[in-house]
Amino acid sequence: MLGELIQLVAVVVLLASLAYVLLLIVGNYRIQNATVLSAEEENKYFRTRIGEIMDRRQIILAQDEMSWQGFRKFQVKRKQMEGGGICSFYLHPHDERPLPYFEPGQYLTFKLDIPGQRKQTIRCYSLSDQPLSDYFRVSIKKIPPPRDNPDVPPGLGSSFFHDQVNEGDIIDVKAPSGHFFLDITKPHPVVLIGGGIGLTPVLSMLKEIITKEWRSEVWFFYGISNSAEHIMKDQLKELANLADNIKLRVCYSRPKDEDVEGEDYDIKGRVGVDLFKEVLPSSNYHYYFCGPPPMMNSLFEDLREWDVPEDHLH
Repeated sequence: MLGELIQLVAVVVLLASLAYVLLLIVGNYRIQNATVLSAEEENKYFRTRIGEIMDRRQIILAQDEMSWQGFRKFQVKRKQMEGGGICSFYLHPHDERPLPYFEPGQYLTFKLDIPGQRKQTIRCYSLSDQPLSDYFRVSIKKIPPPRDNPDVPPGLGSSFFHDQVNEGDIIDVKAPSGHFFLDITKPHPVVLIGGGIGLTPVLSMLKEIITKEWRSEVWFFYGISNSAEHIMKDQLKELANLADNIKLRVCYSRPKDEDVEGEDYDIKGRVGVDLFKEVLPSSNYHYYFCGPPPMMNSLFEDLREWDVPEDHLH
C-alpha cells in the first residue's frame, strides 16, 4: 500500500513538473516569437518540446537501469587501423546483456593487465561512435616518445592496446562517464572542434546529431598537421554530406607537397578564433572542443575575448 502511495506521489510530482516546464516554454515561446502562430503550429511545437522532456527522462532511466558498478568484461570483436597511428577497437559485452545509452562525448575507463607492471594500469579513452549500438568503440592513438626526448618510453596504455590487445581478447571496462558531452535533447547551433586525436568525442557528437536529425546549424572543424594525421577522412565527408545544416572544415597547419587544398583539406592554417571570425556568421554558438592542451587553452581564452559566454564553452 505504501509503495503504491509513493508511486502515486511520484506521478503527481512528475506531472506538476511537466506542467511547470510547459508554462515556462509557453512564456518563452510567446516572447521570442513576434508573429502569431496558428493553433496547429503551436500544438506541434508543444508536442515536440514534451517529447524532448520525456526523452531526456527516459535516457536517464535507461542509463540507470542498464549501467553497472565497477568493471565489466568486454570482448574485442574487431580491431581496425585508421591511419595516423590510430586504431579503433570494437567492444562487445561478454555477458551479451544490453548496453546503456551514453552521452555523446563521454569516455570509457579500462583496467589493463600490462606485462611487467606491478599494478594494474587504469586508462580512459573517449567513445568515438554514436550511442544505441550493440558495441562500444574507442579509437586510440599510439603515443610515441617526445620528439625532444626519444629515450622516454612510448605511451604505456596506448602501446599495450596497439601491440598486445587483439580480436577475441577480454578486457575490463567501466560504464561510460564524463561531464563533457552534448545534450542531444536540446538542439541548438553548435561548433564542434577536434584537434588530432581529440576528434573522437566530437565525432561521437556529430554522428548522434545526424541520427537525431537536428535542424540547428552545425559547424565541424578538424585540425591536424597534414594528410599523415588525417583519420576517418572518407567517413567525415560522408557524414557531412548527410545533412544540409552540417558544414565541415578540415584544417591542415603544415600540408605536405602532395596534399591538395579543396580535396584533401579545406583551409591551410590552424583552428582558432581568427578563422571563426572569417567563416562563421556570428559568435552565437555553443562550442565543444577537444584537442592538445595548447589548442584548448588558446581556444578558451580567445573565445572569451570574442565575448562568447563561458557557459557556451564546453
